[in-house]
Amino acid sequence: MKIGLKLDEQFIVVKHNINKVLSFDNEFQISLMNGDIFLITRECYSSDIISDSPQMILQLAENEYHRVQRELTEYLGIEIKDLV
Repeated sequence: MKIGLKLDEQFIVVKHNINKVLSFDNEFQISLMNGDIFLITRECYSSDIISDSPQMILQLAENEYHRVQRELTEYLGIEIKDLV
């Protein structure tokens, strides 16, 4: 049974620390119980991101972006709410 998710080389989140996951057009955000927010975006859309955002921004390659989405839903059973 999987209890955590590796976002990239530096960040791993544990299932019980995830509050909610929201999806937008080309990105999604993972809100944690402690108030931290990870904004996950594809590398090709990185120019749209505001640099002074309070969120931790992770720009992932296309395949890694889809891997994180898939592991959230299939392995951790977390529903991704679409805001579009």
